[in-house]
Amino acid sequence: EGAVRLFMPIYTPPVDYVGTATFYKKDDLLGWKLIPGVRGERIGKEFRAATVVNSLGMRDQEYPIAKPPGVRRIVVLGDSFVEGWQLPPEENFTKLLEKQLNQSSNNNYQVMNMGTSGYNLGQYYLKLANDVQQYQPDLVVMVVYLGNDIVDTVPGLGFERSDKPTYTINNGKLVLRPPDPKGTCVGCQKPSGTLQWVREHSALFQLTKQSIIVRRALVALGQGELLHVSDALKQTAQLRADYTPAMEEA
Repeated sequence: EGAVRLFMPIYTPPVDYVGTATFYKKDDLLGWKLIPGVRGERIGKEFRAATVVNSLGMRDQEYPIAKPPGVRRIVVLGDSFVEGWQLPPEENFTKLLEKQLNQSSNNNYQVMNMGTSGYNLGQYYLKLANDVQQYQPDLVVMVVYLGNDIVDTVPGLGFERSDKPTYTINNGKLVLRPPDPKGTCVGCQKPSGTLQWVREHSALFQLTKQSIIVRRALVALGQGELLHVSDALKQTAQLRADYTPAMEEA
């Protein structure tokens, strides 16, 4: 442990969910969503950022539900790339876009961050159909992560999670398979136990878990996800090099 910390300082132990047990709660339709009003700090190897969720369940400033007169609203849907919990809220691209639009035009813009970590295309669609319209957006931007957003929407094609809604197509119509009501919401509770303590505090553990064998063991123990950068790149390559009927369905 000492040698890793001394000679490979990049493998410093990550810490997450500092100051609060979790930022998400179970949802019967979406699987999970951000808890309105929750506050906390997240600390990792490369970041330290406060998370404040507004009363509407967005990692953003407070907004009235009704769009004020003279305001143009842009709603941004997406996963962790949009939620951006590794950054201070004011450094998220949604706030930078809002700032730039307001500086370069005579209009008053609001860019609302409705990203939620782990979401897929189906969850973006459900959020759009059931939540977004009440804010009267002039434009909706959906940020798609090609690594897994598409394949995770179809059962059996992506990374299976019982707490995530999926879709199939039957006679040209979308058929929703809702989250398992008895399933465990993966991000809704802080992992605990000896292994989790080691995971959060040991630099040696962080170095060792880069091994694919160790990563598979962690998945089996419920302490991690198998998806890694290289896996995401392979999935993205599928979209152009190995475009199967199953991918077309997705």
